[in-house]
Amino acid sequence: LDSWTVNAYYERRKKPLATGLVPLEDDDGARVSTPGPKREADGSPDVSPPTDRPETRSPLKRPALASAADLALVPTSPLARTGTDSRESDAETLECYSIPERQTPTGTPTWNGPGVLGNTIEAMITVATGGIRDIQKAYEEFTRGIEEQQQTAYLLFFQQANEDRARALGVQESQLVEMAEGLLRAAENHESRRQDEFQKVLTYLRDCYTRELDVGWAQVTNEANEALRREAEKNALSWEDRTRELEQQLALKSEQREALLVRDKDSDLLVARRLHEEALSRVQKNGFSKCAAGRTICVTTASCPSQYDRDLASARDEVQSKASELESVQEALRDLTVQDSANVACGNCPILEREKQDLREALWERERSLEEEVQRRQRMERVWEEEHRRLRESEETVRELQESILTKHNRHANEEVLRQVEEARSCLETEKLQLRDQEATLFRERSVQDLTLSQAYAELERQRVQLQVEQRAVDLQQKTPRKTNNAPYATYGIPTLSRIAFIGESGCHKKDYVK
Repeated sequence: LDSWTVNAYYERRKKPLATGLVPLEDDDGARVSTPGPKREADGSPDVSPPTDRPETRSPLKRPALASAADLALVPTSPLARTGTDSRESDAETLECYSIPERQTPTGTPTWNGPGVLGNTIEAMITVATGGIRDIQKAYEEFTRGIEEQQQTAYLLFFQQANEDRARALGVQESQLVEMAEGLLRAAENHESRRQDEFQKVLTYLRDCYTRELDVGWAQVTNEANEALRREAEKNALSWEDRTRELEQQLALKSEQREALLVRDKDSDLLVARRLHEEALSRVQKNGFSKCAAGRTICVTTASCPSQYDRDLASARDEVQSKASELESVQEALRDLTVQDSANVACGNCPILEREKQDLREALWERERSLEEEVQRRQRMERVWEEEHRRLRESEETVRELQESILTKHNRHANEEVLRQVEEARSCLETEKLQLRDQEATLFRERSVQDLTLSQAYAELERQRVQLQVEQRAVDLQQKTPRKTNNAPYATYGIPTLSRIAFIGESGCHKKDYVK
């Protein structure tokens, strides 16, 4: 080969050796660089044809190889790109990336020497290709070592992070335990204080209720006694006035009868005597029949008060049994309230106080109505007894009049006596009719009182059922919040759903309101 061809070849190979490295990836994923395009074959259009003209021939000179800076490979590892390699890594990288110097084969003539053979350039290319393979192997070992170091650093970092996290969790767990214990102690102290306050308030309310009940009972008793005294005085005055009027009427009638008897003639007396005897026999027969009927009526009226007394006694016994049953229910509710107050703290004290006041007023109103009904029944019994006494007195008066007529008919048989007898009989009939009307009135009032008592019993039964329902609601309310009040973060004094109910929800002290 002539010198121009060799120079052109090396000029053409100089740029690929310096900048024409193409990165490749091996099996491990490492990026390596390989030389650029190969040498063009002889006869290629890119190669100038040989010439042996002496004017264009230049003297032969040794071709200059590319320097280490021109042949330096661009690093592709993360450490090489970021510039965070240590000095040992930089030295190893430079050592691995450096291209060994070209060795001249033994027995090969120099460039300036005579007789340069064509296989010398091929040997030089072979030696350069072997150096690039060594660089690839060194780069693979270097990247593998870097990956191992990174894995080791990652493992150390994660181990240290896990240790720090475990240490932090231990400290946080101890702090949470201390906080939970402190909250539990505070909750227990708060609960004990709430229980003490609740017991004090409950005792105070019971004392107030007992005192007010005693005062109300004394006041009702005094009012009842005063009303009874006024009624008795008024009845006594009315009976005295009526007795005085009857006495005056009887005296006037007797005076008129005596005056008429003096003015009558003997003939009229005889005729009147005969007529009087006949009329007296008839009146006597009718009187006997009337007396028999009156006795039967008296027996009936006497049996009616006894039946009325028996009904009244049975009603009183039933009232006492209902009252004892109500007291037993109240005692059970009181015990349940005391037991519940030791376990559950209620946060609805103002609402429950108002409801308790309403129930207390309703109970007082019911007691007053029952007392009024009892007093009214007693007054009706007294009126019945008074009317019965008046009936007996009227019968005695009639009997006395009949006896007086029978004793005086031989001397004073006239029409005036018959008229007086008829008037007495009419008065007796009138009094009997009045007595029957009063009896019917008493029976009507008794039916009204029975209806009122039945309504009162129904109201008491409804209140008892309502108390049972409220007791069940209290039991459910006690079972429901007891699952959450044991937590250290549970709130106190806040009412729960159930007050949803009116029912809710809200019924842990209603049992005390009826006591």
